[in-house]
Amino acid sequence: EEFIKERVKRHHNPKGTIIRRFNDGTWSRIEEVRTPSGGVALSFIDITDLKQAEEALGKREALFRAVVNHSPTKIYIKDIEGRYTLINKVAENLFGISDEEGRGKTSFDLFPKEVADGFMAHDKAVIESGQVHDILTRNHEGSGLGIHLAKSFTELHGGTLNIDSTPGEGTTVTLMFPKDRTRPQQRR
Repeated sequence: EEFIKERVKRHHNPKGTIIRRFNDGTWSRIEEVRTPSGGVALSFIDITDLKQAEEALGKREALFRAVVNHSPTKIYIKDIEGRYTLINKVAENLFGISDEEGRGKTSFDLFPKEVADGFMAHDKAVIESGQVHDILTRNHEGSGLGIHLAKSFTELHGGTLNIDSTPGEGTTVTLMFPKDRTRPQQRR
């Protein structure tokens, strides 16, 4: 009943886009505009696939953040302009800056110039080498993956982890899971 009252009110005074989920699980974007002659023009656009993709992306994002935030390793991600897009809990504690406080800011926005210059040198080394590493503690080549964490996670699910590494060429890490521990990919 409340929905109908709201619809009648919006129908008499159209104000743009309405996003609606129907009882059958489908979604529509409804565009409602007043015509020059005083009528109302409606268009319904099925956005069910878009909403399902948004939901799946949200679940993947939540899983990714859970793994990153439970990692014992400092993890932060920057965009191409050097702005932080993610700071995990270990990095938050180390930097004294929360993910929310750091998001969208550069090292120069958050740290003294000398510290920010060090971060920029680190970023440049990562970009040039193609290797994820910490210049303060790392003095060897490798994949940069938390192998122990990945192996433990894989074994927890009954899988195996295989590593094939060739100096100067790179490393391939393969995670194999039993079929009953995986979900089939959805076809589009």
